[in-house]
Amino acid sequence: MGSGRLEVYLNGSLIFDRKAAGKYPNYTDVSEMKMTIMEKVPALK
Repeated sequence: MGSGRLEVYLNGSLIFDRKAAGKYPNYTDVSEMKMTIMEKVPALK
């Protein structure tokens, strides 16, 4: 597996870090990121 970084930030806050998680995001991880983003950005609700 590659050693590249995958980091997702919203307004400077880290939402997901592939290296810290030790894996690439799966469907559940992506759904959790989406929910976090929707909570932090009211215009997306």
